[in-house]
Amino acid sequence: MAIAGVPFLGAMRLDPVSWAVLLVAGVVQLGVPTVLYGKAIPHVRAIEAILIPVIEPVLNPVWVWLLVGEVPSGWALLGGAMVVGAVTARGLALVWHTPREHTGRPHTA
Repeated sequence: MAIAGVPFLGAMRLDPVSWAVLLVAGVVQLGVPTVLYGKAIPHVRAIEAILIPVIEPVLNPVWVWLLVGEVPSGWALLGGAMVVGAVTARGLALVWHTPREHTGRPHTA
């Protein structure tokens, strides 16, 4: 994205505070969560690994609603619910159809 934005650098002059905000947003908002997500993947179940990156963009309008007061439309809320529902259903289907690891204990009926 930074490379794609290079042609537009001359269109607007940013002061040092704006550059600092951009740097912090890029590192804190994007960099840190990506590193933490990469470290967490080996320690969570597949359904959790699927839901975390999908829920984040869907919840962005909710965070704006709560923090800024901009109310999302009913269609936006419905779309978000559909995305979360579809990904959850798909993740659960994958979990249910994945063979379980044998624990070594006898199976009781």
